[in-house]
Amino acid sequence: MLKSVTVTNHLGKSITLELANPEESGFYVVGITGLDPPKADISLSDIAAYDGSVFNSSRVSSRNIVLSLMFPETKVEYYRHECYKYFPIKRNVTLDFVTDTRQLSISGYVESNEIGIFSKRQGCQVSILCPDPWFYDTNGSRSEQTLSKIERVFEFERFDDVTGDTWIKGITSEDSYSIEFSNIIKNSSGIVNYDGDIEVGVTLRFRAFGTTGDVNIYKGYDRLTINSSVVNRITNAPIQAGDEIIITTHQGKKSARLLRNGKYVNILSAIDKKSTWLKVSKGENEFVFTTVTSSGELAFSIQTLYEGI
Repeated sequence: MLKSVTVTNHLGKSITLELANPEESGFYVVGITGLDPPKADISLSDIAAYDGSVFNSSRVSSRNIVLSLMFPETKVEYYRHECYKYFPIKRNVTLDFVTDTRQLSISGYVESNEIGIFSKRQGCQVSILCPDPWFYDTNGSRSEQTLSKIERVFEFERFDDVTGDTWIKGITSEDSYSIEFSNIIKNSSGIVNYDGDIEVGVTLRFRAFGTTGDVNIYKGYDRLTINSSVVNRITNAPIQAGDEIIITTHQGKKSARLLRNGKYVNILSAIDKKSTWLKVSKGENEFVFTTVTSSGELAFSIQTLYEGI
């Protein structure tokens, strides 16, 4: 059940419209449309002597959210002006929805704000066009998951205060004075879970533990390669210990940067031309990454998207 809608205008001013307690804001929410999954545009082609059609492509149009609000009868003019304040024509606004199980956000532009000045009971109908039609989960859903290429094996089981002997799990040689903290492996794989409805890009953060050479990240048959020789040409040094590479695969926001010694460098040209900008789909997504010589750690940051409230 929808509990509230928080409106934030282009100046950062916010107001929360609680459906069960409209007296708090002064606006009575009598209806909201456009919260369902948006309509898809399907492109089909007819072929002579062929039954049916052939699928070409599909896309989702922008979302149109329409809020119908009523003003209190005692302070009609005041709330009419408040409506102009929070829903200014052609300006950007952000809507944050709270339901029983989700907290979602979407941004758009005010297309119209129609006021029934001569109506018996005054109110407004606000139309908002959202270029990005998806709802973004704001309830801590940006998950951080890591695939590490260091196998940690250093574990304490018991320390004897009397004899001073330390028993360490995994150490079998009584004559050895060295302790193995970890094993460096040449490739790593893992499952990245995604609960959203929409296939979405990710932010990849690769941290190198040594001179790694090329870095390859796989998802099924798709591959994204970071060419170390191009990084060397851009920065005068190959990928080395302490380097952090941040790659964003979101539609319209693709980027690749190298963080070295506190400074960011654009390394978009280091992404191999045959690479695929990897995305995640609902459910389990298996990723594998390999390096040529040394090791590293790959972290995923994922923003959850939903089709509707």
